[in-house]
Amino acid sequence: MVTALAAESSSVGADYLVTVMPCREKLGESQTSLPESIRKILEDFQIVIGLNATSGAPSYDSKVAHLLHIKKIRYMSMVLRSVENWIGGAAMADYEEVYSNAQRLARVFQGRNVEVRTHGGTDLTVSIEGRKAIIEAGLANEAGQCVLRWRGLAEHS
Repeated sequence: MVTALAAESSSVGADYLVTVMPCREKLGESQTSLPESIRKILEDFQIVIGLNATSGAPSYDSKVAHLLHIKKIRYMSMVLRSVENWIGGAAMADYEEVYSNAQRLARVFQGRNVEVRTHGGTDLTVSIEGRKAIIEAGLANEAGQCVLRWRGLAEHS
């Protein structure tokens, strides 16, 4: 996956840097923060891709969240996923179409309440006042956007 991303970056004329971090299998802070050596260079980039099989640190790191919040970077999370996750199923979707559908759905969720009623007896009303729909559709075309908003990132977005 790293080789494919590097090749694609190179094919469009982008400079890129691949960093390797130590295995982070233990629970605790190591699962939620990047090594300081990586944190120090994040501001030098416009796009950050967290590709890590053993840790969610790239997605949970407070520096990544801050840079998203101030619209300095775009972020894509590819953490804690198997290769199969990236070569089949939803990975094969037309992401422009998914994003377009998500935009239409987000407009439905404007207002004060959402009501769900079914013939099976469901009768649910939920307040959404003051809430903003977050479109998570696999694209991050602008600074401040990210793919896969983990709890830590969503709090700062």
